[in-house]
Amino acid sequence: MSKVPSSPSSPPPVSSGWSSLNFVSPSPPESLICPICLSVLKDPYITDCCGNHFCHYCIDRVETCPLCRKTNFKIFPNLEKKREVSSIPVYCIHREKGCGWSGPLGRLFETHLPMECQFVPRPCPYNCGASLLPIDVGAHEDSCPKVTLDALVHKMKAEQINLGISMMGFIGRLAPLVEEVAILKEENKGLREEMGKVRDGLKAEIVKVLESQDEIRLQLVESRGRADILERENSKMAKRIDELSKKLEATQAAGTSLNIQEHSIDGPAQSISELESKLNLMTLTCTSVPPLTLVLSGFYGYKTSGTWWQSRPFYSHPCGYKFRMEVKPSGSGSGSGTHISVYVHVMKGEFDEKLKWPLNAVVNFRLIDQSPANRHFESKVSFSSENEASNRVTGDRIAGTGRGYSQFLPLVQVIGGAEGVAAGGSGIALAQFLKGDTIVFEIVQITCK
Repeated sequence: MSKVPSSPSSPPPVSSGWSSLNFVSPSPPESLICPICLSVLKDPYITDCCGNHFCHYCIDRVETCPLCRKTNFKIFPNLEKKREVSSIPVYCIHREKGCGWSGPLGRLFETHLPMECQFVPRPCPYNCGASLLPIDVGAHEDSCPKVTLDALVHKMKAEQINLGISMMGFIGRLAPLVEEVAILKEENKGLREEMGKVRDGLKAEIVKVLESQDEIRLQLVESRGRADILERENSKMAKRIDELSKKLEATQAAGTSLNIQEHSIDGPAQSISELESKLNLMTLTCTSVPPLTLVLSGFYGYKTSGTWWQSRPFYSHPCGYKFRMEVKPSGSGSGSGTHISVYVHVMKGEFDEKLKWPLNAVVNFRLIDQSPANRHFESKVSFSSENEASNRVTGDRIAGTGRGYSQFLPLVQVIGGAEGVAAGGSGIALAQFLKGDTIVFEIVQITCK
């Protein structure tokens, strides 16, 4: 082992009372314990082989590191660890004898035990060779062979000097206290003035409260007078209510017969209401049966957006099957982009329970030529038990499938004229199906079998 230059290691901990320390906390951290003597590190040194800390006295007397077992290592003092050890709170080692001191470990050995503790033997101040506790020095003077008058005088002078020094220190510590007392007096004076102002303010508030109490008393007297008046009025009202109650009972008794008559009228009135509802519904269906006209406005908007136009509902006959026409100007399926697509759907109707299902019917309709030539385009769709579109609608308002044509009529023929030529048509305007932005369908007839 090689070492950095250092002073000789301190004596074993036992010789200085190091092993008999009384810690304020249960035990110091493990990092502050020497792995060799298992006591708190005294004069901590660190090794370069494994970085562990040991007492200087302990590690200085071994050739092999007790932890990593290396033989060639160096040791260095660690002042930071020493400060950490010195700050450990401990009691005096003479606590059991009656010393009540506690403080940092470093101060215990630096000042308390050498100079302050009354339970540490010290040499006789007269050099007679005796070892005495500080509290026994006075009694020892009577028997000490070295005590002389000059020695006593010298001792008294020394004590007087020490007392003077202590007094000077006390006076030095007292001066700031005097200044602080003066400051407190000034603050107290200010507080008294402030308290005087507060007291005056409270007196003024009390006067206001007393004046308010007088006003409240007057108002209370007036309120009691009004309460008496209201009580008398209330008594009159109670009598009036009794009179009206008696009249009401008589009126109710007289109206019993009227209630019976009204009850007899309720039945016919309800029947009339039901008949009116049915009549309104029949009127609606009667005005929505063939022949009827369905107008599709905004043709180009539907064509550009690629959406379906849906007509208003119509009926096969009064109280009959309910239908709706759907048209897609841009075409669907095989007619997408080239033809106009037209379908007729069965809807959920008001009279379905009394009708025969599946539907067996033919819907005749036509696309109206809006020119004077009246060259209408006639067509029809058939519903029978062979197709799903003929079944009764029970869920949604309209059947999911309809009957119709994805290639009902070429777009160039519907548009016609110059626009038809631009779209690839012949330009022969045989019929004017589109006028402005509108086409018109007519439901000609619906034949139910």
